[in-house]
Amino acid sequence: MWSAMARRTHKSAVGAIGCLKGVTSVRLCFNSMSNPIRSRAILKKTLPLIHSTLQCYTENLALLSITVPLVEMPDLLPPFLILPRLKILHIFFEHNLKAAHDPVGNILATSLLPFVNNYTQTLEEFRFAVASALDMAPLFKGLRCLPNLKTTTFQLTEETEGYHIRTFIHQHSHTLRDITILTHNPEGPASSFDSIARLLFEIQTAVPDLQHLRIVFGGHLGSLSNLEIPTQLAFSSNSLLTLKLMNQELDFAAISSFLLSDTNDFQRLRTLAIEISEFTPVVLDLLAERLVSLHNLELTTQFFQPTARNFMVGLNDISRIQMASVQIRKFLPITHSSSS
Repeated sequence: MWSAMARRTHKSAVGAIGCLKGVTSVRLCFNSMSNPIRSRAILKKTLPLIHSTLQCYTENLALLSITVPLVEMPDLLPPFLILPRLKILHIFFEHNLKAAHDPVGNILATSLLPFVNNYTQTLEEFRFAVASALDMAPLFKGLRCLPNLKTTTFQLTEETEGYHIRTFIHQHSHTLRDITILTHNPEGPASSFDSIARLLFEIQTAVPDLQHLRIVFGGHLGSLSNLEIPTQLAFSSNSLLTLKLMNQELDFAAISSFLLSDTNDFQRLRTLAIEISEFTPVVLDLLAERLVSLHNLELTTQFFQPTARNFMVGLNDISRIQMASVQIRKFLPITHSSSS
């Protein structure tokens, strides 16, 4: 039961919020990891205000972003909430429960899934991730086709059933332009590599017009010379404008094999972000030769090795591929810019 003062405060807040008629985006973020019990109590008290706020903007709301403990999702997204113009939905779950997987699957299947399926005709961007290793199958198994979907983020974990992710990508392959893949690695480098390699093989499918691909690894696996990971993620390399492989170090053999592979054609690639174990002018020559449209290069390296030739001259020579910016981070920060 609310006190009289609490009701007056709620009414006043809703009135003030309702005056903001032009609001088209709402972001809700709750951090419960430090003190879950207290945070959950606070969230429970604020739910009526949150619901009232969302109700005020139902006609114009185009973007909804939620970061919330997984168990709160059923209360946060009530069935009566209708957002007819919703185009962008970001859902990021905290999961701090040591619960069996069935309750988690039930929450995904009975709360989030029906909510997303209400907006199959309007959603153009759907980003979804969980801060732990959980199987996303209950969501992807029941997700209807989103005919206007252009951008998506999803997560791979050791619990993921790759078949359902592959089906999701294939179902939207002709509309997707932007994919971000997050990985949550199990403990141990060997098991991490095997698990990720298996999943990337399972989800591989062609996306003819994909323009932007980002893969954010959940932990370093050491320096990789095995090209299975990046090769299998180049769903449609000849259409890519942006390729970012984050938080994973590759050695020169991996980079050269990746770029020289007959199955990869990066003629349109304008932005590349990678981590490499050792950066030398030879790497720069390879990039200049293979990536003729490259404008932005972001390299993270542990070791920088100039050779007898003047490295800065070599760096300047990269202007022949119309390089706009080069960033070399970690060991020796360098920034180089030239006109296109």
